[in-house]
Amino acid sequence: MLKNSNKKKFDKRKPVKNEPLKNKQENNSKKADKKNACPYAKQCGGCDYQGMDYAAQLKIYVCDTITYLHKALEEDKKVVVEGAQATLLDIDFGSYPFVTSSNPTIGGILTGTGLSATDIGNVYGVIKAYSSRVGEGPYVTELFDETGDRIRELGHEYGTTTGRPRRCGWLDRIFEELVKRDFKKKYKRTEENRF
Repeated sequence: MLKNSNKKKFDKRKPVKNEPLKNKQENNSKKADKKNACPYAKQCGGCDYQGMDYAAQLKIYVCDTITYLHKALEEDKKVVVEGAQATLLDIDFGSYPFVTSSNPTIGGILTGTGLSATDIGNVYGVIKAYSSRVGEGPYVTELFDETGDRIRELGHEYGTTTGRPRRCGWLDRIFEELVKRDFKKKYKRTEENRF
């Protein structure tokens, strides 16, 4: 075995400084960890986000929905469209300025899907046995007692994102009649309706 006279001798008692290549590898590893880290780690305390590739899993469900819906209607398929929130939160017909930024009523289906009014068939309104509201605004039937608290608990009336308790109260029958009347006037059922 030949001895290499140029080989450095290291004293085991002294720490060896990291070589530049090793530093670069460590930095790249830290960058990769940061890139794959959960973007919401500070809010939720972290999760098993690293290595999850949601884009690939969801890709099969992503398409041009306007074309998809029109094709389904051309093939005489049944289409069900669901809205969220409520009439009082509609930016055009709600209790402005205490509204959301969209149209959760029937008109929002047209603007949100690209369908026309002639494509609308049966319209069903779903109403809870009580009413609730997030944030400020007029609320005639709001309950400030144990009944309101009980409704909130039984109905799980808390903000999905914030966890903020919703305001709860009795069902407003006067407003219910107003909404029902408007739907009957605007959207009469006919045999030609598509869905």
